[in-house]
Amino acid sequence: MAFLDEVGLRLGISDEIGVFSYRVILLGGRQVVIEGVKRISCFSENRVELEIKGGVLAVEGEKLKITKYGEGEIALSGVISGVAKV
Repeated sequence: MAFLDEVGLRLGISDEIGVFSYRVILLGGRQVVIEGVKRISCFSENRVELEIKGGVLAVEGEKLKITKYGEGEIALSGVISGVAKV
């Protein structure tokens, strides 16, 4: 069970309210974990574009590195300056 699924369960949030096509967890501006990723469409050390259901999610920053990728999830590290749906 994903971390946010367990949080929703413990808070009593039903699947109807808690189901989203993607989730973003920003950890102190140095790491970001994104769930619901279909594929990486663009990658550089300053920008990562991810295909998600219904669009594209862009992560901007400096010295971006992929630390985990698979099973619909990606983890990036570096100096994260922004995350936006584009």
